[in-house]
Amino acid sequence: MELTYRLTRDDYRQCLALTTKRVMGQVKVPLGPLFLLLSLVVTLAVLMWATASHLFDERAVLPVAWFAYFWGLFSLRLCVWLARRQYRANWLADDSYSLGELHLTMDSDGIVDADAARTTRYSWRAFSEVSEHRGLILLWYDRAQCVVVPARALADDAARRDFVTLARQRIAQADAQPVGRIGEA
Repeated sequence: MELTYRLTRDDYRQCLALTTKRVMGQVKVPLGPLFLLLSLVVTLAVLMWATASHLFDERAVLPVAWFAYFWGLFSLRLCVWLARRQYRANWLADDSYSLGELHLTMDSDGIVDADAARTTRYSWRAFSEVSEHRGLILLWYDRAQCVVVPARALADDAARRDFVTLARQRIAQADAQPVGRIGEA
């Protein structure tokens, strides 16, 4: 099976969001909420020390300190959001080869993915799963890396189902084959 298609910026953004969700799903301890809790405890400890030392009037320092703490958190989140937005807007230039034509060939040995700058061959053994999300078919070969095929590259819904079914079958067959040891003939 051979496909020729182009990925859009939106396809890349969607794939990035799915990859982030997939990777963050593997996180054992979410550091964001833990850091927020830790910084809140440190702030409270400093405030308690400052009021116990009579450095400030306890009625005046508490509202100002809480306002400053939450304003700092809000400002940090706003800066991160603006930086991400600017990064995403300028991520791929209009003449980027990533937005150019892609050729995907699927055979019994694996997949060949080619664009203007590179050609990559993947055996079926390299892939761990196939997922579909909002018009994208993702052939995962690592936790955070995949071959992206837009469903619009296939003729219709039946062709999409056949593509996904065939890919899943090939991956299952490759997983079922025993792996030989190095040096075996």
